Amino acid sequence: MAVLALREGPNALGLGGEAQAMLISELRARTRDIIVVERAQLVKVMEEHDLRELDIIKDPKRLGKILPVDYVIVGSVARLQD
Repeated sequence: MAVLALREGPNALGLGGEAQAMLISELRARTRDIIVVERAQLVKVMEEHDLRELDIIKDPKRLGKILPVDYVIVGSVARLQD
């Protein structure tokens, strides 16, 4: 599984990285057989193949052909008003 950087939406207050870490932690806790590709490895492979996150969002199978991943998680984080 590859988790791309979560974009920060309105009022996210810098929570993108924290939300990403929580998501990965929760996925690992719920699924024993999950292997998460490290962000540094993902960035390196993307640079080597001249890929941008938008390329992967449009065609996630491209990343699956390069890395042994079955899933690509993309998204954004926004803080909801009380």
